[in-house]
Amino acid sequence: QGMTLVKIPAGAFMMGVGGVTALGCTIGQGVTGVSTLSVGSVIAIVSIVLFFVIGFFALLAIPMRRAIIAAGNVPPKVL
Repeated sequence: QGMTLVKIPAGAFMMGVGGVTALGCTIGQGVTGVSTLSVGSVIAIVSIVLFFVIGFFALLAIPMRRAIIAAGNVPPKVL
């Protein structure tokens, strides 16, 4: 619980640095650029979605499933 007070401001700071470094919001750039069929924007959106999925499974889904199995509550196989 205490680490949350460190993680949230650190994450906000990193997002701010990323937004300034990228010269704008990556989601906004991706959405508006895709409407004009910009290759760079399509690559940005695909990368954002791809790495979200990878991060979700690495940080949440896989460890949560392992914890459930370790507790002896084996859910039906979904994925």
